[in-house]
Amino acid sequence: MVQLAEEDACRPSSGAALSGQAVPPGRPWLQAVPDPAIHQVAMPPGQPLPHAKLWPTAVLPGQPWPPVMHAGSPTASSEQNMRRVIVLRHGSRPYETADPPLDRLGVKQATLVAKHLAQEDVFGELGIPSRIVAIFCSPFTRALQTAEPIARALSLPIFVEWGFSELLAHDWLHDQDPLPELHARPRESLPASSFIDDGYQTVVMPEYPDVVGFLQKGDHKRRAKALQRHRDAVNAALQRANGASILVVAHGSTHDFVVSALCPEQQDPSQQTPFCVDPCGITEIVEREGGRWQLNSFGSTPWATSTPCLEQNESGRDRCMPCCPCFALLPLF
Repeated sequence: MVQLAEEDACRPSSGAALSGQAVPPGRPWLQAVPDPAIHQVAMPPGQPLPHAKLWPTAVLPGQPWPPVMHAGSPTASSEQNMRRVIVLRHGSRPYETADPPLDRLGVKQATLVAKHLAQEDVFGELGIPSRIVAIFCSPFTRALQTAEPIARALSLPIFVEWGFSELLAHDWLHDQDPLPELHARPRESLPASSFIDDGYQTVVMPEYPDVVGFLQKGDHKRRAKALQRHRDAVNAALQRANGASILVVAHGSTHDFVVSALCPEQQDPSQQTPFCVDPCGITEIVEREGGRWQLNSFGSTPWATSTPCLEQNESGRDRCMPCCPCFALLPLF
């Protein structure tokens, strides 16, 4: 049985350093070999992408991917000239299994987030560094489900990066290694399968476990393994984006470890695991002059509205979303 703790209301996502683990036969999307080739699909915003295997034939002849950034554009503001790392936690989900799907509330949250990210001032203007050009996603089901409406809304492929898996905490969040079961899933059964780029090969393959037992805030020694794999994953993702911005769809502790990797001096100790952001919470980190990263927001929900929106969970009880004014007054169940 999976043991739940304070953090498990968000089941974090951290893991391991680069690894040379064997790749299951017939599953190229699991390969832990960096692939520098990137392609852009020539499709209007909001239109679904063709299957990933067709993407190389849909590349505009002579066009690079991601688009060449023109940071000196006279029409671009200084904020637009800065690339961003945006981290999104998956939507609401049940807690009975190690790899559960989103619940009804989580599906609605993912839809609202997709609409928010598709806004031009959030998505970013084409051709400048603040533009989101790549979606990197944890291989866990709930993360892929959250990424799917976003990929559709932004017309972007999904790069499944195992380095952004949830925190692999034995005897706390897991009682056994969940990775073999994830590896065994048929490619066609994966959520967002039509958006997954089969040509992308994960840079980081976690090794179970990241840590044994409950992870305390400020325990630098026991945080080190998870931190290193997140550092490797986010640096590789940024390199692949070629000077543009990226979206990472993953887990609660992904926010913690990505911030710790890019701007540790700006992280409030209270934000470290086992603290967890809300479902579909968004963290934004912006690169300033000299390559210095600045934390702009942590776990915010700008996609939320002031309109009450009660949903019913699987037990039939009403449950507020974060966009409901009374959300903070109600228990999470």
